[in-house]
Amino acid sequence: MGTTMAWSSFVNFYPTLMLDVYDVSLNWTGALLAIGIATGGPSGVALSRIVPLVSGNRRRNILQAIGVTMVVTYLAMTLTDSIPLLIVITLVSGLAQGYWPVLNSIPFYLPGIRPRESAVALSFMMTLGTFGVATGPALVGALQDWLGDLRLAMIIISFAPTLLVICSSLVQIRTDREEA
Repeated sequence: MGTTMAWSSFVNFYPTLMLDVYDVSLNWTGALLAIGIATGGPSGVALSRIVPLVSGNRRRNILQAIGVTMVVTYLAMTLTDSIPLLIVITLVSGLAQGYWPVLNSIPFYLPGIRPRESAVALSFMMTLGTFGVATGPALVGALQDWLGDLRLAMIIISFAPTLLVICSSLVQIRTDREEA
């Protein structure tokens, strides 16, 4: 949920932030967002091939690293106006967006969950993701109104992917090679 809150907030408010605070054109901001989105697909394909080869604890570490990477890149995107630096930051952010195949596989590897029950777990995760997409921009808008500062609101929402770090730290993930 935290990852989708931050992502949808950036898709909605980042162009305005960059134009108002840093005088970066909407063309550049749109290109930066497109780079991140375009990088996420190939990253997801690569991660979906690599992650099944590692143990459950390593999967958890991958999700934790991705959550931290998202926080750092979203913060960095709000704090600089250097286009070359933003391109690099956006590429790294896009690589982190490839976490979906890893996250979507977790319900199938939870201890004690039968295959038919994994559909319920996956549906719950997708519902939380959709909730994050809907509430992230609303929260940033409310924070902007309350604080009077869009950049500060974006800095605050940049920490939302910390939920991925916390949740992946708490869940027990087994692999095909481990006993259920």
